[in-house]
Amino acid sequence: MSLKKVSEEILADAKSKAQKIENEGRDEAKAILTEAKKKEEQIMNAKVKETRAVIAALERKEIASAKIAGKRLLLDAKKDAIARVRQETENRIASMDAATRKKMIDALLKNAMSELADAKRVYVNNKDVAYAKKAARGLEVLEGSMIGGVVVENEDGTIRVDNTFDTLLEKVRKETVKDVSDILFR
Repeated sequence: MSLKKVSEEILADAKSKAQKIENEGRDEAKAILTEAKKKEEQIMNAKVKETRAVIAALERKEIASAKIAGKRLLLDAKKDAIARVRQETENRIASMDAATRKKMIDALLKNAMSELADAKRVYVNNKDVAYAKKAARGLEVLEGSMIGGVVVENEDGTIRVDNTFDTLLEKVRKETVKDVSDILFR
């Protein structure tokens, strides 16, 4: 065999081996690239899923916060409406005509006197002092801070019967707040 032929065979063999190595390299690169794409897709899917979960949790949190804020606003509005009703009631009591006030003072004073037989003093609103002095014979009549009604107390001030409109309104409010709320906010 000639040197040229041997050289050509070696060269052909080397080219064949090089082509084989190159093909194997391409195949291995394709496999690595395919595997990398799969991992990338898995990572992306996991991140998308995680992001959606975070977004859903944030949405639930925002919705819950909005509901709480809405309930708080509604509760504040209800409290405000009830306070306005109470204020309107107090205004009506304060502007009650003299004849009606006298009847109320008589009834409340009679009730208080029946509960406290040894009464010595009666407190009334400044509008009612003059009338109370006539109605509460034998009792010291003093001006009290109230929208109306009477407070009767014994000699040493240890026992008091509070028949003021303020106290009566508060008692009625406590007893009927749910019913009033139900009527106002059906």
